[in-house]
Amino acid sequence: IDYDGSFLDLNNKACELLGYPKGELLGTHISKYIPPEIYTKYQNRFDKLFSRDYMTSASIHNRVGEMVPVEFSLNKVKIGGENRILAIVQDVTKRRDLERQLRKSQHLEAVGQLAGGVAHDFNNILTAIFGYTDILNYALEGQDELRGYVDEIEKVANKATSLVQQLLTFSRNQTLDPVILDLNEVAADMKDMLQMIVGENIEFSFMPENDIPLICADRGGIEQVIINLAVNARDAMPDGGKLSISTKEVTLGEVDIVGHPEAAPGRYSMLSISDNGTGIADNIRDRIFDPFFTTREKQGGTGLGLPTVFGIVKQSGGHLNIKTNVGAGTTVEVFLPAAKGAVSEKPESSEVAVSGGSETILVVEDDPSVRKTVMTILKAKGYNVFDASNGADAIKKVAFSERSIDMVVTDVVMPHLNGHDLGEKLLEEMPDLKILYISGYNDKSVIPKRTQKGGTAFLQKPFTANVLTSKVRELLDKNRKPG
Repeated sequence: IDYDGSFLDLNNKACELLGYPKGELLGTHISKYIPPEIYTKYQNRFDKLFSRDYMTSASIHNRVGEMVPVEFSLNKVKIGGENRILAIVQDVTKRRDLERQLRKSQHLEAVGQLAGGVAHDFNNILTAIFGYTDILNYALEGQDELRGYVDEIEKVANKATSLVQQLLTFSRNQTLDPVILDLNEVAADMKDMLQMIVGENIEFSFMPENDIPLICADRGGIEQVIINLAVNARDAMPDGGKLSISTKEVTLGEVDIVGHPEAAPGRYSMLSISDNGTGIADNIRDRIFDPFFTTREKQGGTGLGLPTVFGIVKQSGGHLNIKTNVGAGTTVEVFLPAAKGAVSEKPESSEVAVSGGSETILVVEDDPSVRKTVMTILKAKGYNVFDASNGADAIKKVAFSERSIDMVVTDVVMPHLNGHDLGEKLLEEMPDLKILYISGYNDKSVIPKRTQKGGTAFLQKPFTANVLTSKVRELLDKNRKPG
């Protein structure tokens, strides 16, 4: 480039980048290809600006008017005795895309860690609430009015537990744990949360069909499917609109599953999520399940929502169908196969009184409220209980204890010495010791591998007094030597 800003020579790659043949570029001025605000900075300042090597980032216009991000270095050179500027320009579009994807992934990971941490702390609080409501119920035997208030507290705590589980869908990093589910019940429990997610400018409705088949799937996974699809629908209606979720039973034959090789003919529960938003253009419809593909530049979408939906549904034995028209909205149909041998009626849950015992139990928990709750529940069942606030404290108390310890109930994630390492150290000295690990995290990576063996078990927070005492008694009686 000469000091006036005109092209003197270009290589083939430069011509490809700008979209013109070399003959049309020679002699033309750089201002034709650089945005005015960038060119203004350099105009009439070339000699001063390029008295030393210079590198910067910018964007250039190509022939079709697209803005191409580039990095370029400018060097002052002499050619034939004349001062010239040598510009080396690199198209960094792909690199910028990768950097954006990395930032989105890091953001998603950070949000997941935050959600997991908040859920862990909240699960500790809920464990204490459930424990004390159970204790109050025992103490208020025969006082129906007061017990009614306690029941209401428990109902609210159950709702909070559901919200925490939904929060954990954003942070869970574990394999799916399929159980028999009523799809209507899962969706109904999420109505309040979904209304908050979609916002007040969107009319939200839920229309379930009665007596649809039960399904076999991971509850958290299905919740994540519903949340992700609802968020996609919301983003397709920036100015407001209508979002409806419905369910119904369908029977699919061979013709219906053409194009879905993973599907089999039979009965399905279908979840349908419909919006009247912008719809999906034909040229991107085949890419919507690609990881990191997103059209949400303003909202900063991660491009992982729909791929996650696809993975969960496929792993659950189901498949997806999408109906869309540009400007007329989108309907996503999720087909989940009926659970084999499952009946529609849910068995009535019945709490069976659990017997206690006289064994000695050490409770290790860094959260004071949870530690006190667990101790109170176990003492009420007749156990001899003492406590430690962390793993290091537990090692000291075991070493100086005059009592023979039958079981340790320990939190997994603790400062100084975590529950896993504590268990390993104690089992080296006392191989017959029973250990019950408890944690508010649901990531399977925190569950000690020893829980697969006979003398140890794992219990997810929050839990009720009955669940805790049942697990304790079950573990103490396991592999017990006769006599």
